[in-house]
Amino acid sequence: MEKESAILELYEYVQMNKTSSKEYSMKLRKFIEAKENFDKQLIDVQKEQLEKLLELCGDMHGQEFKEYFIAGFTLATKLMAEVFINKNENEEWDNGANAVVNSVVMVFLMG
Repeated sequence: MEKESAILELYEYVQMNKTSSKEYSMKLRKFIEAKENFDKQLIDVQKEQLEKLLELCGDMHGQEFKEYFIAGFTLATKLMAEVFINKNENEEWDNGANAVVNSVVMVFLMG
């Protein structure tokens, strides 16, 4: 679907250009520290199992974030489309919501 691929392209752009908040950085440091301390208590086999588990967890969260981004972007765009359509209710739009979605995606990708 063209709309979804444009949204995924926007998601990738946001991922590449995002910055982390101080709160996130602090929580990440605490996690890394706790994991390193925990790793010291494990034997090699357990460390490998933990790494595989954390990798699966990371993959799952990555997919979840992507789906939340798509759902949020789609909802926000529908809200914008509704505002534009109601504002221009006397004008005839060719599939107005999709026109707005495509315009917004293009603005973000080019901006």
